[in-house]
Amino acid sequence: MVAERLCTVCAYEMEEGPRDYNICPPCGTEFGIHDVNSSIENLQDLWLKSGPRWHSFRCGPTCEMESV
Repeated sequence: MVAERLCTVCAYEMEEGPRDYNICPPCGTEFGIHDVNSSIENLQDLWLKSGPRWHSFRCGPTCEMESV
């Protein structure tokens, strides 16, 4: 696990990391868009209150995911 590639919202290890408009498969956070006007804590809260539901159709919940 590489800390620089962990999603700051759900702790999923992303291929490219949470930057440059990358979208995290589990939580759907698009970095550079969603995190501009909202805090990471607020994004975490919103995701957790939603179920949390898996966002991506390309990479399903069977992808390896570290717990928050």
